[in-house]
Amino acid sequence: MTERNDTNGLKHSADEVRLEELREAIDDTDRVILGALSRRQSLSEEIGPVKRRLNLAPHQPERQQEMLDGLAVQAPLYGLAPDYVRQIFGVIHDHSVELQRNPGDE
Repeated sequence: MTERNDTNGLKHSADEVRLEELREAIDDTDRVILGALSRRQSLSEEIGPVKRRLNLAPHQPERQQEMLDGLAVQAPLYGLAPDYVRQIFGVIHDHSVELQRNPGDE
């Protein structure tokens, strides 16, 4: 088994080192996802006033279904299960609708 010493002189196996590398990559990816969610939230906040001026309801079920269907079709292209993507984006969409209903509550 390959071992490495850390800055404190402790030995770590190659698997332990790899685990830490993978966790760091996941943390980096999570920060990218947070940035994307923040951008999406900002766009949703901008949409709210536009919908109000157009006399459109914050929740538009047809648009939600269209969005979720489109993402579910794309999911396998990214190695993701369609139901997983529907669930995640359903939560994201629900949050967007709530922001549009109650601007400034965040």
